[in-house]
Amino acid sequence: MNPLPQNEPIRTPKSSRPAANVISLMRLDQEKRRHYRVHQAAMPTLHAVVPYTDGSRRTGRCQDICVGGAGVRFTTDQDPLLEVGQDLVLVFETPSFAGTLQLASRVLSKHVLDATALRYTFVFTHPEELEQHVVGIWGRWFNRRHYRRLAPDSTTAVPAQIRWPRGNIDGRVIDVSMGGLGIAIPAARAQDLEGVGQIVLSVVLAENIGELRFAALVRSTSRGVNTARIGLELVRDPWFEKNGPILQRWIERTVTRRAAHKLPPR
Repeated sequence: MNPLPQNEPIRTPKSSRPAANVISLMRLDQEKRRHYRVHQAAMPTLHAVVPYTDGSRRTGRCQDICVGGAGVRFTTDQDPLLEVGQDLVLVFETPSFAGTLQLASRVLSKHVLDATALRYTFVFTHPEELEQHVVGIWGRWFNRRHYRRLAPDSTTAVPAQIRWPRGNIDGRVIDVSMGGLGIAIPAARAQDLEGVGQIVLSVVLAENIGELRFAALVRSTSRGVNTARIGLELVRDPWFEKNGPILQRWIERTVTRRAAHKLPPR
């Protein structure tokens, strides 16, 4: 049985919502892009430690990490017993380096993986700490450049519609991130978007979620024989403030479901 810590985790002061550019993205399993969230399979082990005011600590293993946040696997005997929304100090350490890195964090989610382990996701709440301290050896883990994208399940069609003042195109979502989406459309329609800047994107991630609308910028077009991929960047506006959290919860549920089936016990 996991003994209760004698005192609470070392906390950080309550702050406002994290900036949009440090929203934590979760563990994504399929895409093999560069400059996204770093996965521990290809790196030395990185531990995340929850320190307590009485000097005790709970240690987990980072499954993925970037400058926005981290996903950490704790065995049940090391469960830090945190609540969603709780602010704390998270300490990172690795056997290959003597130093540690402390970052103000907030618990974004908590999920049981199996009978032996659970997964916490954390968002880093003080961007200035990242600018000051994520250098040198720590830069190997805390990726700065892009969000990683998630491909929807192969058995699930996610319909989408692109609209602008002079037209609209029906398509389907082929990859998703908090930064933007990739939409597949008929190749013959790609020319209709030439010169179009901002569009309105409607997607239906699941029947129980309903239609979500975002403003987006057309950033790229890749044409194939039958289909074209349109790369869209989401605009940070009132629509994003309303629907962005719904999109992120969908990403986390999808990732957690995959992690529960794919992660080996450690």
